[in-house]
Amino acid sequence: MVGWGLAKTIRMAVPREVIDPEILQNVRQEMLDEYRRNPVVDSVPYPGVTDLLDELEEMEFPVAIISNKEDPITQQVVWRIFGNYPFVGVIGSSTKFPPKPNTAGAEYLLKKVGFPADRVLFVGDTAMDMETARLVGACPVGVSWGYRDPEELVEAGAYRIIDSVGEVFDLLRGKLAEGKL
Repeated sequence: MVGWGLAKTIRMAVPREVIDPEILQNVRQEMLDEYRRNPVVDSVPYPGVTDLLDELEEMEFPVAIISNKEDPITQQVVWRIFGNYPFVGVIGSSTKFPPKPNTAGAEYLLKKVGFPADRVLFVGDTAMDMETARLVGACPVGVSWGYRDPEELVEAGAYRIIDSVGEVFDLLRGKLAEGKL
């Protein structure tokens, strides 16, 4: 049920016969309050992600994160899971950066990364990620180990679906060899 945004998650989790907007709003508020108190419970990076980040740092590839979680929660989750990794930018949704597929956050991060969009891999696990990548002109790369099925990511415009973190390097090498990154 996760990965669709809180409103849809609540709608999927609450019995269908519950249609009272006030009840749904109360459930949403309780979930947000709890998530704000405990945003990282038993959360760990997917296997290989920290190795990938270490290698990208060594290669001096800039890396940024954009999430539809509220910005303060995003900041806390990234810091608690990845520590002081030198991301060039980490943003969550806010009044300044509405949730994806709005492109404001992605455009901001593209400026911080310092590359034209067509030279950026936008790696994600949802159709929203693929749509956002396409809207800003980045290369949408879907991961099969995330929240969505690969078919959904392909339908949303993924350039490629990768099945392991190591394939990010294969894709980078191929794009570099083609002169596209």
